[in-house]
Amino acid sequence: MIRALEVYRATGQPISHYQMQFDQGHPAEECRVFVLSWPREVLHRRINDRVDTMFREGIMNEVRRLLEVYQTLSETAMHAVGYREVLAHFAQRCDREAAIEQTKARTRRFARRQETWFRGLSECRWIWRDGSRDPRQLAGLIATQAS
Repeated sequence: MIRALEVYRATGQPISHYQMQFDQGHPAEECRVFVLSWPREVLHRRINDRVDTMFREGIMNEVRRLLEVYQTLSETAMHAVGYREVLAHFAQRCDREAAIEQTKARTRRFARRQETWFRGLSECRWIWRDGSRDPRQLAGLIATQAS
């Protein structure tokens, strides 16, 4: 998202204008898309930990600063996971803990929708994360499947 905004600010064109490689007529099966899939309980723990980190490291201050600079956020930003819940907290529709829990729940739902979407793409190759491989081994596995 940040990169897309930087491209727009620097060029006046949306990043999609420069992403023409997706319109070259290559069959999906020729593409190499790898999906790292975690066991559900591990994924949920990782999501919960990430959301806790987001709040601990200042997502509330980030949203507050954006509102100070821009007075309002775009519809997309106002509905982004995390921002939406922080904005609800600022509007006194929920307390901080409820905002955190709602962010976790929405992130889990979003992850489920992503998995469903990826399953519908024939170009996706699934890499199951079962804890038996470290990141270097996973990179090697992906590299051998990508060629």
